[in-house]
Amino acid sequence: MRKLYFVLALLFACAVSAAAPDAATPADLIREADAAIDAQNLSAFQSELASRIGVALTDVAQADLANVSQLAAFREFAKFFGTSKALTEDKETLKWLVGQPILLPTLMSAVDESDSPDGVVAVLKSLRDASGGSLENVPDLATAFAVVWDKPSPSGTDPSAQNRHVVQMFNYFLNTRGQARFDLQKMPWQLSVFVVDMKLRPDEIQWAMQRYSHLGPVASCYFDVPYDDDAFNNGGKKKIDAHDYTLPNILQYGGICVDQAYYASQVAKTMSIPSCVCSGASGAGAANHAWVGVLEDSSGRALWNFDEGRYSEDLYWSASIKDPQTGKEISEGDVGLTGDLLNTPADARVESSLLVKVEEDAPEASRMDLLERAINLSPGNRAAWVALAKLGREGRLSPDQLESVGRVVQQYAAQSYPDFAWQMLVNMCASQPPSQRVESLNNISRLFSARPDLVARIRNLQGDLYRKLDQDDLALGEYGDILTNYLNTGPIVMEAMQRVDEMLRAKQDLNHLVRIYDSVWPKLAIPDRSAFAFETPFAVVGKAYADLLDSMGNESAADNIRTRIKQLVVEPPAAAGN
Repeated sequence: MRKLYFVLALLFACAVSAAAPDAATPADLIREADAAIDAQNLSAFQSELASRIGVALTDVAQADLANVSQLAAFREFAKFFGTSKALTEDKETLKWLVGQPILLPTLMSAVDESDSPDGVVAVLKSLRDASGGSLENVPDLATAFAVVWDKPSPSGTDPSAQNRHVVQMFNYFLNTRGQARFDLQKMPWQLSVFVVDMKLRPDEIQWAMQRYSHLGPVASCYFDVPYDDDAFNNGGKKKIDAHDYTLPNILQYGGICVDQAYYASQVAKTMSIPSCVCSGASGAGAANHAWVGVLEDSSGRALWNFDEGRYSEDLYWSASIKDPQTGKEISEGDVGLTGDLLNTPADARVESSLLVKVEEDAPEASRMDLLERAINLSPGNRAAWVALAKLGREGRLSPDQLESVGRVVQQYAAQSYPDFAWQMLVNMCASQPPSQRVESLNNISRLFSARPDLVARIRNLQGDLYRKLDQDDLALGEYGDILTNYLNTGPIVMEAMQRVDEMLRAKQDLNHLVRIYDSVWPKLAIPDRSAFAFETPFAVVGKAYADLLDSMGNESAADNIRTRIKQLVVEPPAAAGN
């Protein structure tokens, strides 16, 4: 299908070139790129393409977006490799790349400022040799490897060892399609990056496949790893620290939650299942916890499951996930949206991503329309949503445009991907004056009635805005709504209580604060006795309540609260972490 698409694109471009001189054919662009490579002057090529793209996007509704995305692929090539050493040391690889009608636009839709041009060239050369010279049949897989493994090896690591690891993994994933849960040859690179970042040695991969290939929900192996209670509760070294950090050893000697999550995510990757380690901490400063996220096939639809290894008390913690490409922290909402890409045709995904790449070349008045077209092509294109939200956050959208964008978010994301939709909508109104933003947040909250945690987060934001307006009574009302109606929203309750505590202490209204603690704490869910009980709202709020009572001279009541908490938890030393 993808080859047919580009053949048709080539024929179409040739057919219209006589009537539209500015619509260059692929052959024209390849010749221009080759000449720019020979001249070692990709910057001029980039500028010339940017100018043509800007003209083409004057009227997005009438623009030939397929032609624009074609120009965008070459423009991004010129921008990305403009200062690469390959311009002087490996022109052959660059010329080979511009001649790949599928790999080039796929790779150029993916690279960003976090990627190393020279590292990408090195990975492509290795994979090209490993595949017998052609990567056209696996453009997304090759792209995923290129943007994940382009970074230099850690200090002290032999770069050639990393290169061998990349080639071994590439061959492994190509040769185990029959045993894979997902077909990496068809998987979007945005999902494949959560597979090819696998860190296992060949013997570990073989061990994991033998042990788990017939297991149903693979992520459940999180609980196979024995918990090292002594290390957690007493602050000692983990047993696994005295041994090689391998899957068999982790299973034998155990670990804490981050080891359990690593184990489960790496096992999932051996079966071509996108997976990630999730970590989170409450806003009130309780300890961290780690769990695992995996992509699952739910009645023919790809959906991320972020609940394996996630205790009920942590249900509403915000997960932090390391982006395999950039190394930056992203949210589970960001990752969850990528599942939609598996249901989007490859050509539409690539065209959508390339259109976002040239947003900066489009006239200001056309940018929103361009991004909406990109989303129409591929609703799972996170970059398009983020760029659209940025326009709103920077105040570059009119009220009518903001309303239009809000409808787009509701249509595509509010029901299927509420966490991501919430992020977008909240970010878009961030530039509004506080009083106007309060009202916008009210409207947003109505979209998420089925998600009490998202509504409660909005109440916290509204309370903070009222504090900026010096309207403390209204602020307390918003926080009080959480402490009355949303007591099962985990860390959000702790955040609201912390804000109330700060406000009333500043006013020296400690009697009022005691009454609120006395009303809230007994209603909080009492957790099961466990090593993690100290991070729950019951323990965190209870400890703050006891400290307040101590400061007011009511030591007896404070001791009673601490006794109840100690019955549920053994607190580790502060330096132990998790």
